[in-house]
Amino acid sequence: MPFGRAGFSDVRDPIIEPLWVGRRVLARIGPSEAATLTDEEGDEIVTFVELRAEIAAANLAATLTVDGYLTSSVRDTTGVATPDVSDGIAIPGELGRQMILGGGGTGREERRDRIDASIARRAAMPDEARAAFVAIDLLELDGEDLLDVPLLERKRLLESALGESMHVRRTTMVRPPAATWFAQWRALGFVQMAFKAANGRYSPGVASRDWAIGRIPKR
Repeated sequence: MPFGRAGFSDVRDPIIEPLWVGRRVLARIGPSEAATLTDEEGDEIVTFVELRAEIAAANLAATLTVDGYLTSSVRDTTGVATPDVSDGIAIPGELGRQMILGGGGTGREERRDRIDASIARRAAMPDEARAAFVAIDLLELDGEDLLDVPLLERKRLLESALGESMHVRRTTMVRPPAATWFAQWRALGFVQMAFKAANGRYSPGVASRDWAIGRIPKR
C-alpha cells in the first residue's frame, strides 16, 4: 500500500516507525521450507534461498502474508538497521509508483529526496550474503484476510505469528511522543519515519490517507 501525500500531522492517533530502505516485498509463508517473496513489480524473487528458509522457520502459524523489506543485515531485536550508509530510508519520490510503496514531496523537500534516492537505489536489492527481512505489516493469517483489520491489531497479530531470528525482524513501533527515539534512529542511519493511523486499514495499490512520511528531527 503506498503512502499518501498528507502531512504527518494529519494522521490521527498514529503509530510511528523508522522508515526502511531496501526492496519492498510481500512474503508468503506456508508449510513449505522457504517463503515466497514477491517484489513491487509482482515478480517472484527466487534468490535469497537461505533467507527465505529463515523466514519460513520464523513462522508460528499455518500461513502468513507479510508486508516488509529486504534490506541489509539488522542487529538485536529493536528492528532498526546497522549503521551503514545504505541502511536508511525508503525514498518516496523514487519508490512511490509501486503497489506497496510510498511517495510524495514537492519543492526543496522533493529535491532533497531525489538526492537521498541515489543511496536508496544502490541499496534497493541488498547483497544476498548480508540480507535480512524486516516485517512491517500482516495481511493474511491462516487463510483469513486481514486488510480490514485495524493496523494496531494487525501489528499485535504479527508479533504472535512471526518470530524473530538473526536475519528476520519485526520493525519497531512507538506511540507519540517519540522524541526520545529520534537520536537513536538517526544514529542507526534513518532520516525519515512513517506515521500510520492505529485504526487504519490496508488498501493494496491505493495511496493511503492514513500513512504519511516525516523527517526525523536533528536534535
